[in-house]
Amino acid sequence: MARNIILWSVIVLILLQGSATAYSNWSFYNRNDIGAKAIGMGGSFVGIADDPTAVYWNPAGLVQINKLTVLAAAEISEGEVFYTWERKTTPNLLYETSHYFPSYIGFVIPTEKTVWCISEYIPYDLYAIVRDMEETTPEHPEGTGNKFDTMDYTRFYTTTVSMAYKMNPYVSVGINLNYFFKRDGIITDYKKGKDRSYITESGHGFGGDIGILCKPHENLGVGFVMKYNLLPIKGIIGGTKVEETLPLFIGAGISARVLPKILLNADINFTKWSGISFKWGEESANPEYVRDIFQQRIGLEYLMRDNLALRIGLYNEPSPLTTGVRRDQIFLTGGMGLVYKHFELNLALASSRLINPKDKKETNLIFSLTYR
Repeated sequence: MARNIILWSVIVLILLQGSATAYSNWSFYNRNDIGAKAIGMGGSFVGIADDPTAVYWNPAGLVQINKLTVLAAAEISEGEVFYTWERKTTPNLLYETSHYFPSYIGFVIPTEKTVWCISEYIPYDLYAIVRDMEETTPEHPEGTGNKFDTMDYTRFYTTTVSMAYKMNPYVSVGINLNYFFKRDGIITDYKKGKDRSYITESGHGFGGDIGILCKPHENLGVGFVMKYNLLPIKGIIGGTKVEETLPLFIGAGISARVLPKILLNADINFTKWSGISFKWGEESANPEYVRDIFQQRIGLEYLMRDNLALRIGLYNEPSPLTTGVRRDQIFLTGGMGLVYKHFELNLALASSRLINPKDKKETNLIFSLTYR
């Protein structure tokens, strides 16, 4: 019984910490970047979107794919961020991102007038670990001396059906219908004995995206994308019904081939964090300490050969918080792409360790394989 009480206490602790980073977990919908080609150029891909990851960046770009294409991507993430709590009885909380996970798989099917895509991707994946918590009981409120670690993970899966249509030689549009599946899990490991507690919860919701791609010239592309929550994410946490919404996301980008071997790109993104809502049971707990943010991305691709490209980029990741620990990051990225017959291999490395890491440092290796 005592251990169950502790477990639920830890759940509350994690939820409170979640509120310190933006009450709705789903607010980090666009946290993970999809696709090695895009990330190699700093994620400045809204004005290009010429591979199956266009589903994530700008679905209108799917019209540029004229044959059956399959793309699979994965990520190795390594990093950490510490939060120091004001309460002396609460230990530091460590977010760890040191793990591997598949991030995207998409099947593109072109038809005579439209291009369709069915995909599954993970826009948000996080592990949090609280180390060396001490067990307390009614008989021993100051602690029993038995310590434990608690691991909390949250992962969002997005199943998407996409359609892109070329309205004329210069303008294309694309839409996504998204089904969201959110999975939370908590594992508690005690230092003494072999006791282990494990809990999983899940939630579901729907969303929609719209994208526009304009190519007034073969060497120039301008893109726009908007992501919106159609139905809130509904689930259960600790036996309580939870309802949360996504933020409105808007992105715009431009891509220009300034020389035959050089492609320059720039994007700007806006996320309306202040528009999110969170409902715990019958009570509304909308966050009051988040802010709307802008994100800038720039990138360059250099074609060394017809089948070999080198890429470099830079993007910022502002924190939406107005209080507490700020987690602003600046990522420097690099990558390469190699084409061989029907296959294309892309690799990218994104790191915030080199430029002003502050309270957070992170390095991500993304790789993707395309068959067309």
